[in-house]
Amino acid sequence: MDILNKIAILQKLMKSALLLLLLSLLVFTASAQSVKNQEGARYPGGVVELKKIVHRHLDKSLIAKEHISESRLVLKFFIDKSGRAKEGVIIGTNNIELQKMARKAVRKMERFQPGRVHGKPSQTAMILEL
Repeated sequence: MDILNKIAILQKLMKSALLLLLLSLLVFTASAQSVKNQEGARYPGGVVELKKIVHRHLDKSLIAKEHISESRLVLKFFIDKSGRAKEGVIIGTNNIELQKMARKAVRKMERFQPGRVHGKPSQTAMILEL
């Protein structure tokens, strides 16, 4: 009798494991489908042109004074549904002048082709390593 109980318990565990595996597969498939329906914002001229605009508005001497390696600067901003860049901030520094320069650089950007979710324009967060 003892062995029959163990087999019954093992069968229940196997059914539970199989159910869990199937649920995991469904969740994975749904998240993969959701990624297919998303498209990020694009800048005219690509990332190279985008970086050029930002570098034109940053004061290199101020960056050096802050002891920040230019290769470690990261700019975060948002692109709204109409493709306008907004709310630029440099991550990793509290320097007010650098933050002003970041906001000015973001304001000077041409319009992006906005990101899309399920074919509709959507706000997008951008992180640009300079």
